Amino acid sequence: MKKLVAYCIVLLFAGIQTGQAQSVTGRWKTFDDETGAAKSIVEIYEKNDKIYGKVVEILEKGKAKYGNDKTILFELANLHLSQGNSAGAEKALNDAIAAEPNNKQLYFTIGTIYTDLGQNEKAEEALLKALALDPNYAEAQYNLGAHYVTWATDLRNKANELDENDFNYDITLEKSSELYKKALDPLEKYIQKNPNDANVLLILFQINQNIGNSEKALEYKKRYDALK
Repeated sequence: MKKLVAYCIVLLFAGIQTGQAQSVTGRWKTFDDETGAAKSIVEIYEKNDKIYGKVVEILEKGKAKYGNDKTILFELANLHLSQGNSAGAEKALNDAIAAEPNNKQLYFTIGTIYTDLGQNEKAEEALLKALALDPNYAEAQYNLGAHYVTWATDLRNKANELDENDFNYDITLEKSSELYKKALDPLEKYIQKNPNDANVLLILFQINQNIGNSEKALEYKKRYDALK
C-alpha cells in the first residue's frame, strides 16, 4: 500500500509540474516496483478543489499471480471494506490466513472486522487465535478485553429493556456478567505492560466494582486517580 501511495504522489506531482493539458483525474494503472506486473487500478478525482486517489480495483491478473501475497490480500480487503463489502473483506483475509496460518496480525485484523460487524463469537475466536500465537500480543489483549466489555454492555442494555419477569432477563444479565469477567484477564495482562493507560485502569475499576471485587476496584481507582 505504501508503494501504491507513493506512486500516486509521484503521478500527481509529475502531472502538476509539467502542466500537461491532459487532466490527472481519471483511472490509472499501478505496477509492482520489482516485477513490473500490473497490480491495481487507482482512481484520481477532484473534490472541493483538492485531488484525491483511491484503489478501485485489484487486477485479476495480479491477484492470480500473487494470490497468496499478504500485501495484495490486505489491499483487496481494504478495497472491499471501503466499498462496504464486508463479505469480500472477510474472504480476502481468510485467504491470507490460509496462506499464513501462523500470522497473528491476520487473526487480529479479521477479529477487528468481526467486532465492527457485530459478529461477536467470530471476533472472540479470531482474537483468541491471535493470542494463542502470541500470548504477549498487547494489541490483541486490548481489543479482546474491549470487545468483551462492549459485548457485555450491549447485553446489559438489552436486559434493561426487558421486563424483569421475562424469562430472558436473568439469562441475559448472567451472560453480560460472564463477559465482564472474561474481559479482566486480557485487560489485566495488557495493563501490566501499559501501566499508565488511564482508560484501561478506569475500565478495570468499573468491572471489579460491578462484580463486587472491592479490593481490586480500589487498587485500580487509586492508580487511575494518580494519573490525573
